[in-house]
Order: sequence, then structure tokens, then C-alpha cells
Amino acid sequence: MYQWMFRNQFYRHAFGPRVQLAAKKIQLALAEIRMIASKDSNLAAEGAVLFLQKISPALENSDVHSPIIRKAVDTAISTLAPIIAKADASSKQRHWWLKKLLEAHERDRGLLIEPLTKHWGEMCASKTVAWDWADRLLGRTKKSLAPNMGVDDYFHGTTACFSALLASDRFRELINLVAHQDYWAYNIWAVKAYVAQGKPEKAIQYAQSCRNPQTDDGEIDRVCREIRATMKK
Repeated sequence: MYQWMFRNQFYRHAFGPRVQLAAKKIQLALAEIRMIASKDSNLAAEGAVLFLQKISPALENSDVHSPIIRKAVDTAISTLAPIIAKADASSKQRHWWLKKLLEAHERDRGLLIEPLTKHWGEMCASKTVAWDWADRLLGRTKKSLAPNMGVDDYFHGTTACFSALLASDRFRELINLVAHQDYWAYNIWAVKAYVAQGKPEKAIQYAQSCRNPQTDDGEIDRVCREIRATMKK
């Protein structure tokens, strides 16, 4: 069995205030996982899941708002999600990986690996697995989005549900789910659903309708520019 070199370096409270060291160790861990990915996709995915489970505890008493830490962790997520997605794994194995990642995401409490759920549909790697995960997450997601939701109804897997719905082509469900949400981080998923259906004009129209005092107009402008660029190709 392969022994991951990073395993013993990412223990709880491993880095404390040493953010530069933490960033360097993250880079080395990613390099190790990428090296394995060129030889064994499944083993690399297992390493990616292991790393994503260990990163939050290792940085638990570090400055998680440090730009150095944020950049390193965001790079790790964007690097490892495709490695997990590309693994030649059985559905059973993939479900187990995703279960472990959702548990790690819940323990993280939105501090470091919050962006991981944006990649959920990608990591499902098939419409069948994505459909299963959308079903698993849909009940709690609907409850968390209800008009009368309370603090206890917050669900950390809401974005994972959106991503799984998108990946399983359940576009109408996704659009309806976010229809009454006044929150761009959720509304963007309806925009993606319209684009995925080949309706770029509708996607732009919807994005423009989401403007309010709380949204970042520059972000909406950027999304609309990207959609228009694809229409010209």
C-alpha cells in the first residue's frame, strides 16, 4: 500500500501561525498527488480525498483568513476536484469518497473548504451518481431555503445539491429551487442551468434580473460577458 508522504505532516494544529510553511506543505502535497495521478488515477483520488479531510484540522489554529492560506487552499481544491472526477472508480467507491468529503465539509464549518461543494457535480463524474447525490441533499436543501427557515435549518451542503442537480441535467428543479432566493451565490446556478440547456439569452436575462443592492454588479457583468463570448463562437 502506498504511504502518502503528506499524511503525517497534516495533523491537527500542525502549523499554527506559520502560514508560509503551511502554504509550502500544501504545494508539496499537491505535487505528490499530481505525480501519482500520472500513474494511478484511483490512488491519486484517494490521496486527494485524504488531503481534503486533513487540511482543515491541520490549519485549525492558523489564520484561515490569511490571503496566503486562502490562495493555497483554493488552489488545492481546484487542483484536486478534477483528479477525483477523473478517477476510474466504481460508483460505490465514488459514493464513499463523496460521503467522506461531505463529512469533512461539515466539520470545516465554512472556514476553509467551503468552495469544494461547487465541484460536487464534477466529482460525481456521472449523471447517475449526481442524480443520487441530488436526491440525498434535496430535502435538507429545500428546508434551508424555505422562507421561514431558522438558524438551525442552515445546510452546508446546499451548493453541493445545486451542483449535483446541474450535473444530472435536472435543470428545471434547480431553477425553481433558487427562483425566490435573493442571493447571487445561489442565483448563479440558475444561470448555469440556462446555459447548459443552450439558452444563453435567457441566462443573461436572468442574471441581469438578479441585480440588487447586495449583489456585486461587476461579477454579474463578468458572467454576462463570458456568456456573450460563447455565443459568438
